[in-house]
Amino acid sequence: MPRFESLPIRLVLVAVGAWLAGAPAAYGQTFIPAPNQGFSADLDTMEGSYSVWIKRDLGSLSALHATIEVARLGKGGRWVPAFGFWVLTGDGKGRKFGVQVIAEAWASPMPAYTSLEGKPQTNLHVRQKIALGQKTDLDMDWGTPGKLLYRFGDANWEEVPLPSEVRGIEISASSGELDLQSVVLGSFSHPDSEAKPNR
Repeated sequence: MPRFESLPIRLVLVAVGAWLAGAPAAYGQTFIPAPNQGFSADLDTMEGSYSVWIKRDLGSLSALHATIEVARLGKGGRWVPAFGFWVLTGDGKGRKFGVQVIAEAWASPMPAYTSLEGKPQTNLHVRQKIALGQKTDLDMDWGTPGKLLYRFGDANWEEVPLPSEVRGIEISASSGELDLQSVVLGSFSHPDSEAKPNR
C-alpha cells in the first residue's frame, strides 16, 4: 500500500560522474492503465521538511502516467525546493533512480535533472524545465530490463540505467507544494522494441 512520510531533510546538490545514455526519441508506445491504480495527492511541504509517497509490491505494473503541478515554492532558507520522481530498485541497497525538479535559487522555471541513486546529476545537460503553476504530464517507463525512460510533456525521452529490477515507486516534495493531480499506474506497449537512443 502507498504511504506518506514527513521528516526534516537538507537537500545537497551533488554532481557526480556517471554514464548516461542519450535521449531516446518517442517510439510509438501506448500507455495502458491498470484497473484501480489511479490516485491524486497534494504534497504540501513546509520549508525544511520532506514529504514522500511510496508504493511497493508493483507486481506487473511497469509504467506511470501523471499530471503534476508545482504549486508553491518555499521562500529562502537553507533548503532549496525540490521534487523527486523515482523508481526503487530491488538490489537490497535501497537505491533510487529517476528525475528531480529543483528550484535553484528558489526560482522558476526549474530544471529537471536525471537522478542516480537519489543524487541529481547537475553536471549533465538539462533538456527539460518545469514552470511554477504549470500543469505538466510526466511519463515513466521501466518495462525494459536495465533502464528507466522518462519525459515531461511531449519532450524527448530521457534514459536512466538501472542496476536491477524495479520494486517500488517514490514521489517526494521538499520545501514546496507538489500537486499530484492525477497519477495512474500501468504499462506501455512497445511496438518498436528496437528503438534506438539519439546520440
